[in-house]
Amino acid sequence: MRRLTQYLPHTITQMYKPEHKAIDLRNYENYLVFTPENIIIIYNSIQDGLDKYGNHYIVAKGQESNYYLYFVHTLPAVTIHNNVKITMNEIIGRTDTSTGNARGAHLHFAVRNLEWQPINPLEYLHLFNIEYTVKQ
Repeated sequence: MRRLTQYLPHTITQMYKPEHKAIDLRNYENYLVFTPENIIIIYNSIQDGLDKYGNHYIVAKGQESNYYLYFVHTLPAVTIHNNVKITMNEIIGRTDTSTGNARGAHLHFAVRNLEWQPINPLEYLHLFNIEYTVKQ
């Protein structure tokens, strides 16, 4: 089973829309974040809060989907470096709410195509049959 978060079922608390080009998935503070496919780390940010994504986020390139994946509000669980390969369902990090404009623990998950254009992450979830619910 492919998954993104330790919190199951995956529950979307904010949908993709023009002003929010990602989905937010419920995940408690310090809960695990997983790789939904084999990935290569492109960028691992531990910054000083100068970026709109906050202090902690990871950008990776999916090896099956060929999409760029953004795991935002995610503190790396292990020391990961650029160009490191990580296999499907490995732990990539833990949810961190002390970053950016986060209001409560969640994974802000964004997907970009090869031209770095945003696409709706629901397309990605459907591609890999990752089950989810939407918070009403």
